[in-house]
Order: sequence, then structure tokens, then C-alpha cells
Amino acid sequence: DDYSNPFFSGTKKTALIYTMNAPESMFSQIGYDATFKSYEMLLKAYFGSVVSMASTETLQVND
Repeated sequence: DDYSNPFFSGTKKTALIYTMNAPESMFSQIGYDATFKSYEMLLKAYFGSVVSMASTETLQVND
């Protein structure tokens, strides 16, 4: 197998959407900011474009 030629050489728009019960003010304490940044860097390296969005303090209920 010749792995020197990339399978995909174009760019693709990608997005990461995070939903969580944690408040945004705790991101650095929990380590989310560093984790999310590493995910963004990885996707940007592979696909060329990434956008992230976090929905914080979500309410979870039993239906």
C-alpha cells in the first residue's frame, strides 16, 4: 500500500456541536477548552475547515 498519496486532497466544511450540563465558566477547570481545541486542530488538519459550538447548562428531564 502506498500511503504517501492522500485519499482525499480537497477541503470539507466540518462542525462540532457540544451539548452539556456544565456551565461555560467551568470549561477550563474541567479541561474542555483544551480538549475541544485539540479536536478542532485535528479536524482542521484533515479537512481544512472547522466550526465549534457549545450549548451549555442544558436541562435534562425524564419524559
